[in-house]
Amino acid sequence: MDYFEILQFNRIGLEDFYDFLSLGCKLTALAGSDLPWGNTAGEPRVYVYTGESFSADRWFDGVKQGGRS
Repeated sequence: MDYFEILQFNRIGLEDFYDFLSLGCKLTALAGSDLPWGNTAGEPRVYVYTGESFSADRWFDGVKQGGRS
C-alpha cells in the first residue's frame, strides 16, 4: 500500500491509519472524491512536488514518498 484515504464522506477516520503507522508502515494520508456517491470530481486536491516537470509517474512516486520526490 502506498497511501491511505483518511477522509471519506466528510468523515475523518484515523484509527486504521494510526494502526498502520504503529505497525511501522509508512503511508501518505490522502482524501478522495468518491464519485459517483458523493462530492464533485477533483474537489479534494493533493499537491505533490514533482520537480521541474510533471508526469503522472513522478506524481505517484512523490505520493509514495510522502509528498516529496
